[in-house]
Amino acid sequence: MAIYSVQSGDWFDPYTWDGEAVPDPYYDDVVIVSGHSVYANSSFNNFASGRYLTIQTGGSLSLGASVGFDSGSSLDISGSLDIQSGYGLNIYGYLNVQGGGSLDVYGYCYFEGDSKSIYGSLYVGSYATAYLQYGCSLTVYGSAYMDWSGNFNLYSYGYLYVESGGTMTVQGYLSVDYSSYVYVRDDLVVNNGGYIWVAYSSSLYVESGGLLALHGSMTLDNSGYSNVGSSGKVMVYTDGSITVQNYSTYSVDYDGLIDLFGSFSVSYDSYLNVNGGGRMRVFRGLTLSGQINGGGRIDLMRREARIYDYNGNSLIFCDHAYGFGQTLVA
Repeated sequence: MAIYSVQSGDWFDPYTWDGEAVPDPYYDDVVIVSGHSVYANSSFNNFASGRYLTIQTGGSLSLGASVGFDSGSSLDISGSLDIQSGYGLNIYGYLNVQGGGSLDVYGYCYFEGDSKSIYGSLYVGSYATAYLQYGCSLTVYGSAYMDWSGNFNLYSYGYLYVESGGTMTVQGYLSVDYSSYVYVRDDLVVNNGGYIWVAYSSSLYVESGGLLALHGSMTLDNSGYSNVGSSGKVMVYTDGSITVQNYSTYSVDYDGLIDLFGSFSVSYDSYLNVNGGGRMRVFRGLTLSGQINGGGRIDLMRREARIYDYNGNSLIFCDHAYGFGQTLVA
């Protein structure tokens, strides 16, 4: 049975609901109607398998309690849902944030189990944490934003897709850990102060149409892997950096491109593969100590561009004036 809100108010106030029946998510479906703002400051039962919560456009739910959605349940957000600091949202069921809808995490959120889709927006606030783990996939068709000190952690086969038309912005921290995967098919932006960590057999792929724009930092560690595929692009700005260390690998494949204005370093135990048709354009410096495989191109684009070894010594550099000299006409 579906229970609809009839006015704004407390979840546990009977007058908030049709028929003055406070919904029990173990047995009831719940609809928060457009224009109604509902809040809950005490925990209630999980939404059981087969049950759903729908927040209509213009409706909202604010949670000052920890709430769960069992596998097979559904959370559909066309309005807004926020989880307050110190409280958690545990979503094992299906999640669909519709276009114009928003899910705002100020506490913590676990994405597990059934697939999740973001057509609207996902916001992870300062000192808040979201977890995507144990085989769960989350696809961003709209926008996702990690604020200062906000954490988004992929763990143990978490799958994150930034699809065409979607964008993810990292002002805080994105961790891709223990055989987890990120696929970038539109824009992934790391702002100054933001950080991506890819480790323990995890991978980040920049695929056709994808752009990874780094004003912050990215580290591949402990057998991490990243690949720039056909028509994928990575832009490392002057305030950005990529570090490849501890048996990790960075690959640029056919028609993939890295424009390097910041720093890029490969430690002695790691690998850089610039494969046939792939290209790196170095505008400042590239530090290489590990194994390099070619077939593609590494271009030094400016006179001051350098390739350094592990100790900072220049290995290859262009340090001569180029072009035509001044012509004097009597």
